[in-house]
Amino acid sequence: MSCLPAAFIAFSLAATAGDWPGWRGPNRDGKSADTGLLPEWPADGPRLLWKLDMIGRGFSSVAVADGIVYATGDIGGRLILFAFDLGGKLLWKVDFDAAWVRSTPGSRSTPVLDGGKLYLLSGNGVAGCCDAKTGAKKWTREMREFGGRAVWIRDRDRIRGLPDDRRRDCGRDRGGRCADG
Repeated sequence: MSCLPAAFIAFSLAATAGDWPGWRGPNRDGKSADTGLLPEWPADGPRLLWKLDMIGRGFSSVAVADGIVYATGDIGGRLILFAFDLGGKLLWKVDFDAAWVRSTPGSRSTPVLDGGKLYLLSGNGVAGCCDAKTGAKKWTREMREFGGRAVWIRDRDRIRGLPDDRRRDCGRDRGGRCADG
């Protein structure tokens, strides 16, 4: 059971052409195997196929598989998991967890697909699995049940973390000390 968080990182994803089953794609390298792409974009950019303004606040990317686009967003203090068809029509949405409200509020979890299941790990440390077609929740667990806790994450020139449930978010000077207190 202590390997559960690693499972979110170490999925072996078998994707069909055009699928993007998790963060940075099927090989986690940000490269698409699609062909026939524009060699050069028009001055105004590529044609916009569809746009949504209803998914709330967030910073995560999308996952795509079997003609379904999955995304997360924070709406009304809740982390919501969405599924849309390739035309932008809402198929389902699931209230997954409380919204992340600490530094830089907004969803930050990209769904991961594997074998018809959709996995998500919220900023608050809630891991869960939903049916990818229907959104029905299969299970949720809190990482603290397994001894998990927030870790330090390097974000450009900032160090972010929540060691021992105490918030610490500061810019670092060249000596590694908190530059802002």
